[in-house]
Amino acid sequence: MTKFKNIWTSKNISTKTRQDTMVTCVISIVLYACETWTLKKKDKNKLMAFVMRTCRRILNVRWQQEIANEEIRKRMGSKRNTIQRIKERILNLFWHIFRMEVSRLIKEVVFEEMKGKQKEDNQKGNGWTM
Repeated sequence: MTKFKNIWTSKNISTKTRQDTMVTCVISIVLYACETWTLKKKDKNKLMAFVMRTCRRILNVRWQQEIANEEIRKRMGSKRNTIQRIKERILNLFWHIFRMEVSRLIKEVVFEEMKGKQKEDNQKGNGWTM
């Protein structure tokens, strides 16, 4: 991220170019394989904070100016936030797996019932036996 500091703060590079650079070089790497993530609230907050911090650097907006995140998104021309993009990618993967042939292993793993019986005493382990 620090290697992009010269790009984010440069007056010679247009805001549009800086935005395109962020999407292609930063966001694509940050969201790599996000379809498989299990996001917790803490992870979502950190991810959103990172993206907003980067957007503010591109727009030369300091946090002391107290400009809302929605306003920053409008200025960037972003219709969806990062969490919405991740959810969309997860749904796309799910739909892709759903359309696969029944014989595919990944479809079995995602859609089939777990075989086994549950133990009566669920005090130890996860409660499942095979």
